[in-house]
Amino acid sequence: MGEVFLKDDAASMLENEIMLSSMEADFEIDDEDGMSAQTVSGLLYSKGDVFSRTASYSFSPARYRLRGYGQADESTYINGVNFNDQERGRFNYSSLGGLNDASRNKEIVNNFAPNDYSFGNIGNTTNIDMRASKFAEGTKVGLAGANRAYWLRAMATYATGIMDNGWALAVSGAYRWSYEGIQEGTFYNSGGYYLGAEKIFNPHHSLSIVTYGSPTERAGSSAITQETADLTSIYYNPYWGFQDGKKRNSRIVHSFDPTLIVSHEWKISETQNLNTGLAGHYSMYSNSALTFYNALDPRPDYYRNLPSYQLGGWHYDASAGGFYPSQSETNVELYNSMTNMWKTGYKAGGNSATQIDWDALYQANYANNLNNPNELKMAKYMVERRHNNLAEAALNSVYDQMFMGEKLKMVVGLEAKYTQGKHYKTVDDLLGATQWVDIDPFADRDIADLSENVGLTQAQINAVRQNDVDNPNRIVTEGDVFGYNYDINIAKASVFAHNEWNFNKLKFFYGLKASYTAFNRYGYMRNGRAEYLNIVVKQQNPDAADVISKGAGALHQFVDPAAKAGISYDFNGHHHIEANVLGETRAPLANSFYVQQRVSDRSADAYDYNRGNSLLNFFSMQEKVLSYDFSYIMRYPIFTMRITGYRTHSLDGIEQNGYYNDEYRTFINHVMYDVDKIYQGAELGVSYKLNSSFTLSGVVAFNEAHYTNNPIGVESAENGMKIDGSQEVVDRILLNPNNIKTSWFTNEASYNLAKMSNEGNAVKIANGPQLAANLKLNFFHQKMWFAEVSISYFDESYLAIAPSRFAQGIMTGKKADGTTPQLIYSEEQRAVLGQQESLVSPNWYERIMVDLSVGKLIYLKDRKSININLSVNNVTNNTGMKTGGYQTGRIPTTTYQLTSQVSNNVNKYPAKYYYAWGVNFFLNIGFKF
Repeated sequence: MGEVFLKDDAASMLENEIMLSSMEADFEIDDEDGMSAQTVSGLLYSKGDVFSRTASYSFSPARYRLRGYGQADESTYINGVNFNDQERGRFNYSSLGGLNDASRNKEIVNNFAPNDYSFGNIGNTTNIDMRASKFAEGTKVGLAGANRAYWLRAMATYATGIMDNGWALAVSGAYRWSYEGIQEGTFYNSGGYYLGAEKIFNPHHSLSIVTYGSPTERAGSSAITQETADLTSIYYNPYWGFQDGKKRNSRIVHSFDPTLIVSHEWKISETQNLNTGLAGHYSMYSNSALTFYNALDPRPDYYRNLPSYQLGGWHYDASAGGFYPSQSETNVELYNSMTNMWKTGYKAGGNSATQIDWDALYQANYANNLNNPNELKMAKYMVERRHNNLAEAALNSVYDQMFMGEKLKMVVGLEAKYTQGKHYKTVDDLLGATQWVDIDPFADRDIADLSENVGLTQAQINAVRQNDVDNPNRIVTEGDVFGYNYDINIAKASVFAHNEWNFNKLKFFYGLKASYTAFNRYGYMRNGRAEYLNIVVKQQNPDAADVISKGAGALHQFVDPAAKAGISYDFNGHHHIEANVLGETRAPLANSFYVQQRVSDRSADAYDYNRGNSLLNFFSMQEKVLSYDFSYIMRYPIFTMRITGYRTHSLDGIEQNGYYNDEYRTFINHVMYDVDKIYQGAELGVSYKLNSSFTLSGVVAFNEAHYTNNPIGVESAENGMKIDGSQEVVDRILLNPNNIKTSWFTNEASYNLAKMSNEGNAVKIANGPQLAANLKLNFFHQKMWFAEVSISYFDESYLAIAPSRFAQGIMTGKKADGTTPQLIYSEEQRAVLGQQESLVSPNWYERIMVDLSVGKLIYLKDRKSININLSVNNVTNNTGMKTGGYQTGRIPTTTYQLTSQVSNNVNKYPAKYYYAWGVNFFLNIGFKF
């Protein structure tokens, strides 16, 4: 038996090493679109049963999400302290970048099963144990090469183990680098450090101190349209261009999240334990971007800069392989010329058509100052830096005790966290100019329109363009804060308790939790658009809450209960069943709650039409969740299987969508609230040991996740421009046209919504493929060889929709309040606008991904060893798999005599897509001594 254990343990170690290294090589910090972070959740779930392991590793290139849940549905703890940020509800993967050795010890609890450090979540809950005593004694060094986000990685770890004096010390470092990654124009430069010390005073008390961080600078990449992919390749990146013959990227991310955790373990008795952790971290994240004033849009993939724009009313049909006319106004000659320029320029390594022309931007600033010498070198183009920093302090204390000879385990815990999010912009590079004026350069385009029926003085009208009314027309230079500057302050406290009963074959648990959450916005600038909006709102409803941009905004408070229970029965050691259920309310996330948080504290509850005097209405702004699952598990020495069915109902959620509208020259915010969703499906994982060397496993994940109602949408422009004749457009978003119901708005008027004439299917939740399958063959030789062949299939993947395209006014010609929108679209146009695109390729072979990996462990004298592992992903070089994407929120219009009119080309603003990388590899060599 000892030999069998050794072989299984070595095989598992080799497989884990390949999985951790390979997934870490794919690691990318999530950008503002939030998409890239979905590829790395497997870093936390690389252990567990065959389903969890396969879903976290083999499915990650397709952006698969367990059960379709979002990242806020999963909880991550480090040394028993919660590290999901309170603004967006997500764990910051970048904080652990490169620190594989420091973060490899983890406990993963599937869904809402009980654990010793938290109440749990509907998704998986993970606790990463980074205490120094958990490191294996010795030294490890490693060197890796890849052709992914980075080329090179070096790692080193040293740990003393638990010494005779009760101390355990550990230190780990990592460095990752690439001049240019697999995406064009992207570089990667990242360090990582970990320091841990733990003192075991006696059998009852131990104290641990851990600090770590991963300072990173990297260049960003973007989703791309089908047209640009066809003109170039799936690796095309519009964010870079040449400056003085060298590549320069406009989107440079700086991130660093230094963290300190102090934890104390008190073993009160053989049956009692008290674990307490205190953590603090300051997450610094910023991303640069080009901005401009009274100048042409410099983005090469801006729709006016693409060849298709020259075809006027033509539209691009990828499935038909070309362009087809919607109207007669075209310039085919110029289209052909631009197409040739794009194709030849891309093949030559990039030109002014395919990439940003940095030299031209400098020249434009220079020419502007020649023509306007009195403007003191004012910039037409510059690079701004958007800062989203986060300071958090967290406390977690959990007491557990065994009763009745370990038949009953009681766990009681307290969690508390305070967060301050700091959001502002700074001037990063003036591109040869010396200053910028801190105004919204686009708010004055329709100043006369803004003043209609408001009765403002001229001074008040002029103030609309000011980002800071108290400092009008302020001149800013490089390093200065401008545009917006505000904090989001969040405090949360929770208490929970659960009991676990164990009667040999029968086990069950139940638990309760109560949480209190409070947050508000504190602004440092009195924004001119917010001042104007406050006047408009007060005219419409004198009792409405003030729209506050400077100072402390309204305090939003929420009390949330939760309860869960589960039962399992083991028939004979081989057959096992279990069932679980969880119900809770959730306070909204601050990141989604505010309609225009960069401008003011106006929030979704300003439109809450459900609030009343009943107990149910007390929770009207909270999301309500009910989740349950049932599993059958079979375990034999050579065969294991788990099959699970699940369903999760989510009611009254809040979601936020944003997009840039170049017609209004501003960012448009679109908040949906009263959002109802359902996640349901099945999971199957099977593993069969063919013999002592080969194991065959299979996994199938089916998830049907969609919206079940038609929520309220609030659309507003950050620069105060009117959208469809109003400062704020409030309308139903038809995400489930088969379920249109009576609704109440803030003015307590009731609107009965008629069903659409062409009833469609509900909009799917775009969180990766909803059907994924994998077949895997593992090989392990007693001389410590490991190999694996994996074949994955992905289907039922959908584009993320833009709510503006599904607004009732667009889809039916009548808004939810009975008014008629300014623009009326035909039935044919509505069918295009209100369609959710499938991302699944019509070619079956483009839905399949084949991966190979091999590893070797070499034992040397004196407990030394060398491990070598190689993984090759997407062996068949499948570049036709779309892994995600999103619709553009701007509705296609055309301008005639300065008036917006319906555009015949409803494909004018095409969707953007992410693609799976082609063949890529990761080679790692490690030495342990």
